[in-house]
Amino acid sequence: MLWDVTTKFNQPQLAALSRHSQLVIDVSWAEDSASLVSASYDHSVKLWDVEKSQLVTSKEVDGLVQCVAFNMADNNQFFLGSSKCCLHMADARSDVCRTWTNDAMVNALHVAHDGLTITTGDSKGMLKTWDVRMDACLEELSVLNDPARHAISHVHASPASDGGDDGRFLGVNSYDNVLRVYDRRSKLISSRSTRRGPGAGSDSRDGDQLQLVCSVSGHKNKNWPIKSSFFRGDGYKYKLALPPRGRLGGGLGAGSGSGSRRKLTDGDGEDFADPSGERGSMDSSRETLLLATGSADRHIYLHEVTPSKHVDSSGGSKSNGPGKHTQTLVQKIDAHNDRVYCVDFHPTEPILASASADCSIKIWLPRSGSSSVTRHGKSKN
Repeated sequence: MLWDVTTKFNQPQLAALSRHSQLVIDVSWAEDSASLVSASYDHSVKLWDVEKSQLVTSKEVDGLVQCVAFNMADNNQFFLGSSKCCLHMADARSDVCRTWTNDAMVNALHVAHDGLTITTGDSKGMLKTWDVRMDACLEELSVLNDPARHAISHVHASPASDGGDDGRFLGVNSYDNVLRVYDRRSKLISSRSTRRGPGAGSDSRDGDQLQLVCSVSGHKNKNWPIKSSFFRGDGYKYKLALPPRGRLGGGLGAGSGSGSRRKLTDGDGEDFADPSGERGSMDSSRETLLLATGSADRHIYLHEVTPSKHVDSSGGSKSNGPGKHTQTLVQKIDAHNDRVYCVDFHPTEPILASASADCSIKIWLPRSGSSSVTRHGKSKN
């Protein structure tokens, strides 16, 4: 189902792409938003022309398709993971499909912006990195997410900063009810990590490995394919609320200037305790990294996982090493009437979409401070 929510709230759907014969478990947008690829338990992935609402091509594989993602460097290519323990790369221009064999079901994947490496999360709790050019799994860049080997349900990267193509941090949802954040040190899931010269030694390799920097809990993930999402922005704290009916358009598509943006706490009258000890701090120059996750208990959990900074010997500030992240529960939202399977932040604005087993999608905007904010905003199929 496709809706345009930029101009009018509760606008009728634009299209229904209905060629799958079983439930659709995952979708991925092309970088230009002109194409969409969908993954289904009918053993197929389908590529769609969004403007024409037409099916472009369909690829079938053995097993249930668990996840799918575009190659952002080539909108004709996409990757998918299956219940038959395989990672596939498909191309809309040919019938050729490359396949890599795993030892467990591939439940989740993240594709590097250059399309050269893929991180997968599987049913045995392993995070693995696959190199397309080497046609192999990079064992030195693979880690066990938790000792009990709980299945991983989602893997995604934080937004890029400093002009990079890939975000530094990796969020991983797991069936042990823990959401972990890994530091990739700006190298993992990047072509740079596999461009090692003949003299590259173990020190370089060790520097590329994933480092667990924090874990958050409280949400319920066990046995359900729960997903999470990062947001990077300015300001100290953010809180979310549903907009009044008919008021959604003003929040989406706003200008990028600071004067047109609203922090998610503007006007709500709440006072926050800054970890630095200053109450009520709203330092707009401080970059904040948020992590939202769905939950089987019908709530959305919004955490701050901003890297801490400390003063170095020269008087400047720098990011601490692994394990030096703040981790604060900013908000627990009573969001839906059933399990919240998926949440996803807008790429550049503090706007969150949530999808639930109650057959609704909700859009969450910065809290306006008005006491008349009502809980409307469902799109039901």
